[in-house]
Amino acid sequence: MRFLLSLALLAALAWSGYWALAARGIERGLADWLDTRRAEGWAADAGRIDVTGFPTRFDSRIEDLSLADPGTGLAWSMPEFSFSAQSHRPQRILARWPETQQIATPLERIAVTAETMTGTLAFRPGLAFELASARLSVGAFGLVSDRGWRASMDGAEIAIKAVADRPWAQHLQLSASGMRPPAGLVATLDPAGLLPPVFQRVSFEAVAVFDAPWDRRAIEERRPQVRRVEIARLDAQWGDLALQAAGSFDVDE
Repeated sequence: MRFLLSLALLAALAWSGYWALAARGIERGLADWLDTRRAEGWAADAGRIDVTGFPTRFDSRIEDLSLADPGTGLAWSMPEFSFSAQSHRPQRILARWPETQQIATPLERIAVTAETMTGTLAFRPGLAFELASARLSVGAFGLVSDRGWRASMDGAEIAIKAVADRPWAQHLQLSASGMRPPAGLVATLDPAGLLPPVFQRVSFEAVAVFDAPWDRRAIEERRPQVRRVEIARLDAQWGDLALQAAGSFDVDE
């Protein structure tokens, strides 16, 4: 009995040490990543960074996160961002976005609201963090631009999965309901005003082939560019108009 108790105690101490070292590594890694972005000319700021969840999870929370890429002029800020992983499966992450975010481009600022926005991401083994699969679930969602337009939708589900036998290819699935595009876009598509302002539903399934993998370099260096799209199914309902499409096309420079 004493041997079993001693063994259990040693195992608990070893696990506690592993968790503490890993949690510290996550905090330090996030801080170092922000420092590296600033050294490259980005605006990359964050408030407090915390990792909790002992002993079974790593629950990470970043407050007042703000990122701006000088190369594209794209900026993204939010009051907090959180993600978590099980201690024994750190390469599978659950991410949660806040109810309010802001996106800025050189032309406009867009306020983003989401009733819920959660995603799961799975990465291939290795330090490159190459994306193996992802799923994003969005509740009531809205965009409001300082240029006067707005858009919204009731909800959406997006799934991405790497195609096993095709390098840099991703299988995409999307379904959305209650989509309300900007009024200007609706007027362009339907100048006679015959259709309602809401797309009842849109679903999409395709394979997109990129010129580079989706991994940590996609944020740090260069976004992968799509080179081919193979649409298996596009299905939309807009009032009495049913839209369907399938086909493929290549994208050049």
